[in-house]
Amino acid sequence: MEIGTRRKVNLSVPSKGLLTEAYPLKNNFFLNLKFKNGVPAQVRGLYDVVEPYFQDHLDNDREPSPNVIDGAKACAVASAAWASSESGAVEKVFSDF
Repeated sequence: MEIGTRRKVNLSVPSKGLLTEAYPLKNNFFLNLKFKNGVPAQVRGLYDVVEPYFQDHLDNDREPSPNVIDGAKACAVASAAWASSESGAVEKVFSDF
């Protein structure tokens, strides 16, 4: 899978969550993308938010869906999208998980 070159990238104002107060950086953001072929996409970096569904799985020692591999794949797509926005070129998505 490849991410096509971007036409437009908007980074919303990042915010600092309250879950991990000791972490000093802003750790929640939305990255809005629009590719040359017109396809819109949104990357969400919500690193200081625990959804109730996920918390329930943590509390009861169950594997959630999406799982850690799904999360890694999402991060790989976000990384390629970010690299494409920087380079203006098509970037290959690492997907060997």
